Amino acid sequence: MMTITKERLSELVTYNPDSGLFVCAKNRKGSKNKAGDVLGSLTKCGHIQIQLDSRRYLAHRLAFLAMTGSMPTGVVDHINRNPSDNRWSNLRDVTQVENGHNQNRDPRNNRTGYVGVYRWKGGYRAKLVVGQKQIHLGTFDDPATAAAAYRAAKQAHLPLQEAA
Repeated sequence: MMTITKERLSELVTYNPDSGLFVCAKNRKGSKNKAGDVLGSLTKCGHIQIQLDSRRYLAHRLAFLAMTGSMPTGVVDHINRNPSDNRWSNLRDVTQVENGHNQNRDPRNNRTGYVGVYRWKGGYRAKLVVGQKQIHLGTFDDPATAAAAYRAAKQAHLPLQEAA
């Protein structure tokens, strides 16, 4: 099955990188959408999905096609963590590992309330994962101090990421 090309995308829609919206470019026979209509519907995960030429595409992936001429090679990260915000300034092509750093909570089994902080031998240990390697940041008396160490290390090792 063929994926859409930048040329075909440009025939069908107009992408506004400032708003992140896709607008129908022209009236098409058999389509309920008319020229000027904002396209897309919300998926269960909160992403915008657009149907073009009988195929569904995620709008954030189409934004890459519209802006760069090709689909992203990795995962499209919504920097502000809002999956329906497809403004070009909010999107970046990252690996799955990089995307995992853009989270605001740990798995459900973390009871400290802080990302990267775990109970450890009567104290709290902070650790950061960078490039599939764990960096142990130390053991601390309280979780807030461990969380501060985690945020500082994250900013130093992953400067493009927002500190969680």
